[in-house]
Amino acid sequence: MKCLHRIGFLILLTVLLMWPNLGAAMSADTELFLVDDSILNGRVVPAISEFLDRSDPSAARQLVDEAMSSAQFQTALKSDTIAERTTAQYLAEGSKQLLDGKLPKQLLNDRGQAIRDRDAIRRRQTETILSPFLVLFLCSWSENGVQTGIDWSRSPLTDYLRRQSRWMDEMLGSSNALLWNAPDLPLPIGGEAKLLTHAEAQRLLSELQKVSPPSQDSKLASQYAALQQLLEIAAQGPRFRLLLRTT
Repeated sequence: MKCLHRIGFLILLTVLLMWPNLGAAMSADTELFLVDDSILNGRVVPAISEFLDRSDPSAARQLVDEAMSSAQFQTALKSDTIAERTTAQYLAEGSKQLLDGKLPKQLLNDRGQAIRDRDAIRRRQTETILSPFLVLFLCSWSENGVQTGIDWSRSPLTDYLRRQSRWMDEMLGSSNALLWNAPDLPLPIGGEAKLLTHAEAQRLLSELQKVSPPSQDSKLASQYAALQQLLEIAAQGPRFRLLLRTT
């Protein structure tokens, strides 16, 4: 348990070092992921329900083992980015401890209030540790084992899209209802999580295709191509869905 707390502290410390003015310019962080809906609804959601409602961790424990063996998790452990490595380790270790019944004596909720009820702590840990771990490392799609999350809040790519498209500017500025009216993820994973429908993914792809790919910046062009690939897969059929996660 002490090891888990140390890892959590490292994550917090890394965030503070990377964004020293975070307190003065706090805003939501949003990422896009492509998730396999058949794994999400066919395996992860039932396993979480078995654990929370029937106190049976067996199915969830098997999924955690699979997620830890996944190419995306193994790649994250070898990442050059400290935050990526420590986050992967934190979620994996926290998931195992949760399923083994090792719970902290108290937690703070989103309002900073202490939670001491054991069942409430178990559900909170499931929402903020176990469910995100399974969604991000078992359900999310990757072509080469590298995590495919795309920064959708403040990045060179989103800055470029906002400059080139009024529709993109409105959507990324939260003035467009397309993303915010999307259905919620069927299980909480901390923050707000939406699954875009096939039609919403197609609309987003259509608007992206109206923006010319950046030609002067190879890194930006690569990010544009990665986003286009995710949207094309999500728009092609019902198996894969775009997950919009805001924390």
